[in-house]
This record gives sequence, structure tokens and C-alpha cells, in this order.
Amino acid sequence: MTQLNHKNSAVRRVLRELAEFEREPSPRYTVTIPEEGNLFELHFTIRGPSDTPYSKGLYHGALFLPHDYPFRPPEITFLTPNGRFEVKKKICLSVSDFHPESWQPAWGIRTVLVGISGFMGVESEGAIGSIKWTDEERARLALAATLPVELFAHRVRSRSGCGRAGTVGDGSAREKTLGNDAFDAFHPESTSEVLADYYVGDLAPEDIIQSSEEFPKRIRKLKEEFFAMGLYESNKLFFATQFGILLTLAAASLSIMALFPTNIPMLLVSAALMGLFWQQCGWLSHDFLHHAVFRNRDMNNLVGYLLGGVFQGFSVSWWKDKHNTHHAQPNVHGEDPDIDTMPLLAWSEHALDLWSTVTPETVSGEPVARWFVPRQAILYFPILAVARVSWAIQSALYVTPLWSSRRATRSRRSSSCRSPCTGCGTLARSSRS
Repeated sequence: MTQLNHKNSAVRRVLRELAEFEREPSPRYTVTIPEEGNLFELHFTIRGPSDTPYSKGLYHGALFLPHDYPFRPPEITFLTPNGRFEVKKKICLSVSDFHPESWQPAWGIRTVLVGISGFMGVESEGAIGSIKWTDEERARLALAATLPVELFAHRVRSRSGCGRAGTVGDGSAREKTLGNDAFDAFHPESTSEVLADYYVGDLAPEDIIQSSEEFPKRIRKLKEEFFAMGLYESNKLFFATQFGILLTLAAASLSIMALFPTNIPMLLVSAALMGLFWQQCGWLSHDFLHHAVFRNRDMNNLVGYLLGGVFQGFSVSWWKDKHNTHHAQPNVHGEDPDIDTMPLLAWSEHALDLWSTVTPETVSGEPVARWFVPRQAILYFPILAVARVSWAIQSALYVTPLWSSRRATRSRRSSSCRSPCTGCGTLARSSRS
């Protein structure tokens, strides 16, 4: 580990400024140290200024501080395309090393970042490092490439709780190929604002897996068109109506059970209504937990916890972990947990091929598969009828070890509290009938 020279006035000044960033963080920009022990190269992420074509963008860049900082200004370069400044080339601003005569030692890193943001919205003809693109091109860059995570290595936290450096995700070829598109799909906008805090360096060119250029461009263009058409705006009245229908189904079921406690046909009607209620809760919770209803993710989670955790009794954290993996590799055998149903059900010949390649130590279920799979056309619906029990068991197995763990997150602990609510309610209902 590199030892810092705390007797150096520049080192002390930079450390003081970084500490001030920690005490008073800004939603508009972040700063991080890409190389441990080197305080004279800092990386920043800034949000594009409001009311400009850059407003939806997050831009990554580097500051190179002189060793006599703060008596001379830093070099400034951008690392992401933005349509205003060239990439990986020193830019000329009044707060950069091109104009030491205008620099004031009282200024600091925060001053530089505020200046960069301000200058983004101002055209500068002929300045070194400046380029002039149309507003449409700049807006497209801001929307499609807010932060090219596929080009940078970040220190992320693995499931074991140990830090590791790698691409965002599991570091697989899939993650490297999907890059920014996958990152955008699985993270809220606020995640990008803190991503620079975990920056450790640029990926080597040989580690970047290039996908076909045409297909991603067409998909991003389609995404822009969908945004323009308002297709990402949910119909709140529709979801409120669905929620009202669900409550009506539950109320009708419970009312029938209370009014006709010994009437078998009426109890069957009550059971059918409750079953429909649970089934529809699953689909509605799916939409809320995909954050498809409200812009506020906490609101989506709140309703999702009610529909999934309380009404249905499954762990929302377990479902998200499983279902997000499903969307990362939909219907890919060996990767998608939603179709990992062997030895009871085989969804395609690929499942049989995969099962046939297992080692002798893992074929304990083979006799079961030999009996179930040939009969799955008959057993399909009976098996799915008890799938809810499987969900409850997997939820319990997922959250129970985490309750006592020091690494247990608030959402996972909340899941383990909510699921028993449904279990108690179901037992009470069963004993009543």
C-alpha cells in the first residue's frame, strides 16, 4: 500500500477536500480515487446541466492535479462521449491548466466540477478540446450512453460480502457484452450517480467483448421512440382498478366463508375466489416489483411487499433475486432459475440434454426424472397446483439464514417478517373452514 506524504501541502489540501465531499455530497457530481495512494489523479462523474441536451446524461472524466496544487489548476479530460468536449483529450476552460493566470488558489475540486457543468451548456467556438454537435445528437448521447459501464472496472460487492474488482454484474461474457444496456435495465437512475465511487480503472481492450453494433443501435432507437410515445408511462387508473378487484375477491371469499361455514358448495366457491385472488396477486406484484407502475421505486416496493410478502407469503427479496436472473438469461437452460424444474418437469429437449450431462454425484434425482418426465403431460397441472408450497419453502430457506447474519439487508429481513403474516392468516382461515 502506498504511503501518503502528509507533510506535503498538496496532499493535505486534497485530503481535506475529499473529506468535505464525504460530509457534503452533491447529487450533481461525485469524485473518486482510481489508483490507491495517488491523490493527483481523480475521476469524476457529473450530471448534465438542467434545461440542456445533456440533462439526462451522466458523464465520466478525469482531473490531473499538479504537485503544487492548489497554486496551479488541474488538467481536465472527459472519458465518455458527450457532444461538447472531445474524449481523452485535454480541454480548455478557465478552470483548467490552459489558463493558470485566471486560477485562484482558493478554488478547489468542487469549483472545477461546478465550472465544467456550467461550461457544458455554453458553446465555445475554437476552444481546444471543444466540439460542436447538434442538440439532437447530444440528447441521443445523453440518453443512450449515460455511463459506459462496459468500459470500466468497478469494485463491487459479491454475495459473500467480499469486495472484488470487475465489471458491473457477475463479470461473465454476458455482462460484458450487454454492458450499459443491462446496467440501465437493472438499476435505478440514482445508481449511476454513485458508480464513480467504486471506479478502480479502465478495462483492458482485450477484456471488452464487442457485440454487433447494428442491433444495439436499433434497440436504443426503439427505446427512444417508446419514450417519446409515452409507452413507459403507466396507467395508474388501470392498476388502481386491478387492486380494487383483488380486494373485492378477497372480501367476497372471506364473507362467503363466514356466512356459510358448513355449506360445502359455498366453501368451494369461497376457495375458488381466494385462489383467484392469490393468483392475480402474483401477476400484479410482478408489475410493481418490476417498478413498472410508479416512478418512485420505494412506492413500487411497498405495494409489492403487500401483494407478495403479505397477501401471498413469498419473500420479495428471493423473488427479485430469482426473477432478475431470469430476465438476464430468459429461458436459457442452466442459467434461468425459472425453468430449473428438473427432475419434475422438462420444458424442452435442452433440459433433457443438460440433465444427461450431469456427473454421477449429482444424479440422485434421475430415477425421479425417469418416472415424472414421460408423464408430465398428465402431471403438469397437479405439479403446478403445489408450486405455491415450493415458493413458500424456498422463501423460508432464502431468508432464514440471513436473519442472524450481520450482512442481512433491511429488505431481506423485512421479507422474513412479512411472509409469516400470510402463513398465520392461511392457517386461521383453514381452521375456520
